[in-house]
Amino acid sequence: MRAARVFRWAVRIFVLFLTLTMSIVSFLGGLSAVNILTNPSNVQIDTSSVVFEYEPTAPEDTNLSVPFYINNVGYFDLNGLTIGIDITMIYNTTVERRIFNKTNQFPDIPAGRDLSDSFDAFNGDGFNLPEAQNIAPSPTPIFAANISLFARYSLDLLSFNVRIENQTFTP
Repeated sequence: MRAARVFRWAVRIFVLFLTLTMSIVSFLGGLSAVNILTNPSNVQIDTSSVVFEYEPTAPEDTNLSVPFYINNVGYFDLNGLTIGIDITMIYNTTVERRIFNKTNQFPDIPAGRDLSDSFDAFNGDGFNLPEAQNIAPSPTPIFAANISLFARYSLDLLSFNVRIENQTFTP
């Protein structure tokens, strides 16, 4: 009878230890993720440095490059980093058409490291432009981009998505 009681207490202590360690890991992971996302300098998508070369008569020459910087100041790796860009073209004043929708995956960012890279689409890759004769030269077409950044964090227990919506630009 005494051995059974000792065994039950040992199991209870072991379960308590597991519960406490998982709670601490989860708490630190959440705190760390908040630390990354609350500082705007840790996730930067510089929309002023976007390179967009648009050629209405030769869609295959359309190029896009969006530079970004991510600093992982947390305790865990950022995994599954995916950036998606969706561009809508507004032409002839009222016509809206989605001309680009693509996602790219980037390498994982270890804890304490950063990644400076760019989302690139060259030689018309992924573009669906309207015929040039359907676009009036005036007013100049307007382009609106939605940019989303997705990653998993804290041993893949947390996932987050950062979005920039309706960022307008002209080529």
